[in-house]
Amino acid sequence: MRCTDIASLLLLSSSAAAAAIGKKAPKGFVTREGEVFKLNGKDFYFAGSNAYYFPFNDVRPAHHAL
Repeated sequence: MRCTDIASLLLLSSSAAAAAIGKKAPKGFVTREGEVFKLNGKDFYFAGSNAYYFPFNDVRPAHHAL
């Protein structure tokens, strides 16, 4: 890749990031301030589970037992 291509790519990516920072989130869109989620300017809480381990579960249901 030529230097001008790299410079153009950096310029485009930095201007896109600056444009995104200046915009306000649309109504109904969850954002964050530090470690707190916000919805329409108010603290937003949710209950959920991080189930990253499900695909690694080796236990088979009883109806699959041999």
